[in-house]
Amino acid sequence: DPNTGARTILFDTPVSTDGISFAPDYRTLYWNSEFGQIIKAELDVAGNLVGDPTVLTTINLGGGFDLLDGMTVDVCGNLYVIRMSGHVIRVTPDGQQLEVIDFSNFPGGVFISAANFGSGYGGFERENLYVMNLNGGVFEIEMGIPGKWEPHL
Repeated sequence: DPNTGARTILFDTPVSTDGISFAPDYRTLYWNSEFGQIIKAELDVAGNLVGDPTVLTTINLGGGFDLLDGMTVDVCGNLYVIRMSGHVIRVTPDGQQLEVIDFSNFPGGVFISAANFGSGYGGFERENLYVMNLNGGVFEIEMGIPGKWEPHL
């Protein structure tokens, strides 16, 4: 609460949690741990936690610097999860996984860290996924499906 400073811990883990996004109806909150878990928490209309957070799925990671990082959601509720090794994994709301993009052989395609769909404003197309690497580069990929609605000023 920005006025009182009160806060609620939704999930406690000994590892870093990185990507975070809401489902299109803003009643489910997703986040990931860098070691592969995608966690979901159901929320009531006031934004309060309903039950305990659960692990939706676990993405198998390779060795080295293959960690989960950023994450975003499309209008159908599919998550797009960043593997820093250069891979984007689509996870359906029921936990099915499919690798949809492999940047690992492209210049700057490893060490990707964040993703979001375009807003539809300023040339950022709603059906395009924008993926950032740690060197400051951004990839633009037409996905054929828009990102979930997000409030923009």
